[in-house]
Amino acid sequence: MKRKLLCLLLAVMLLLSGCSAGAAQSAASEVEAASASASLAAESEASGSAEPAPEESTDPDGSESASAVPPEQAEADASEPAPEEAADSFDLMPEAEAEPLVFTEVSETVWATANVNIRTGPSTETDIVAVLSAGDSVTRTGYQESWSQVDYEGAVCYISSAYLTTEEPVQPTETAATGHIVAIDPGHQAKGNSDLEPIGPGATEKKAKVSTGTSGVSTGVAESTLTLTVSLQLRDALEAEGYQVVMTRESQDVNISNAERAQIATDAGAEIFIRIHANGSEKSSANGIVTLSPSSANPYVSSLYEDSYRLSKLLVNELCAATGAKNLGVQTSDTMSGINWSTMPVSIVELGFMTNPTEDELLNNADYQAKLVEGMVNAVNAYFGA
Repeated sequence: MKRKLLCLLLAVMLLLSGCSAGAAQSAASEVEAASASASLAAESEASGSAEPAPEESTDPDGSESASAVPPEQAEADASEPAPEEAADSFDLMPEAEAEPLVFTEVSETVWATANVNIRTGPSTETDIVAVLSAGDSVTRTGYQESWSQVDYEGAVCYISSAYLTTEEPVQPTETAATGHIVAIDPGHQAKGNSDLEPIGPGATEKKAKVSTGTSGVSTGVAESTLTLTVSLQLRDALEAEGYQVVMTRESQDVNISNAERAQIATDAGAEIFIRIHANGSEKSSANGIVTLSPSSANPYVSSLYEDSYRLSKLLVNELCAATGAKNLGVQTSDTMSGINWSTMPVSIVELGFMTNPTEDELLNNADYQAKLVEGMVNAVNAYFGA
């Protein structure tokens, strides 16, 4: 009712203002329509009714989509960068169970090319039974590219195939030292023995059994002390090379004649006999190294001449090469008891002159002694063909 009165009032006012009757009627209609719309909205709000919620859509694959997103929210989401996918975000497929290794049946001897583990199974995760050393062999009963099945002490075990070979390793050739026996006689002793003995088997000529030797003009060291010091070093060096060494003495407090020393070498089965000495001279300037061997006319050991001379030659040459000492060569002698009673190639080595002050000092120097030893070891190796 109020709406109609308002419309009439508006029309009257328009007429009075000079508008046509048609325009007044049209304006009244618009006002009535607007009023009606406002009335409906008011009634709806008063009754508490709301617009129906939008229906949830279903994607073609049957999954439900979320409700409609307000436009402003959609714009905000679109402006944010999409989160990066983690490198491991994909689901892992369960590992397929490893197929058992298939071994080709064999029966052969194989050798380890390096120290390698023997295991209870064909995997590095299995227990280690033992270690097969490089060069050692084992029987292979099954072969596979990665693993070999072997018989180890009656049990089935496994070794990495990469460390096995069917080619037997080349065994090292026997060294010159192997099995050879060298006798060393450190000349003289602390106290000499002037008792006489024949200079050779069946000889009527006799000499003192053993003397004390000379001494250093500068150092005062006895020859018997020097020869023992160097001889013990030579023993150790030869043993390190693999030789068996027999010493006629290893201390100063002995009483062993020259003939008895030769007998010690014989009893030991020595193949060569090296007698270590030092020289002396009335001339203080005399110096150098010399070796002595029997002559080809020696009435006792002429059969040893060639090998004894060869040994002596090697010794003097190698000693001088190692030390730089003057090479006095090889001299022959048939009056030395230690030579004449020998039953194997023999050489007396005069390491230098203790009557020469300079050489005396050198002979008692540790570094020089090491060179002397090196030279003699080289000579022995050369003699036996090393």
